[in-house]
Amino acid sequence: MISEKAEKIIHDIPGRYYTIELDWKEVLAPITDYISTLESENARLKDAQRWIPVSERLPEEKQKVLITWAPKYSQIFSAIFGTGFTDWTFTHWMPLPEPPEVTE
Repeated sequence: MISEKAEKIIHDIPGRYYTIELDWKEVLAPITDYISTLESENARLKDAQRWIPVSERLPEEKQKVLITWAPKYSQIFSAIFGTGFTDWTFTHWMPLPEPPEVTE
């Protein structure tokens, strides 16, 4: 059902009379679904770009990562996680993004 004001505007158009009845749930459902999809994708991207504490989990063996052991000093290094890390005391890590595709 449309508002009385909208109904008056429609009916005041000379020579034209329209009746509009919309099921707003049906109209808004695709928009609501799309917003939900965008929110999920946004959360996934934020999670992929966050610093992960080593107390939460460690990188996989041979995973390319950024690491830091002194975030307050902004010391960040790229590395390939592996057995050589046993002597390191790093606090956070982040997966490296995939490199861009080269097109020629």
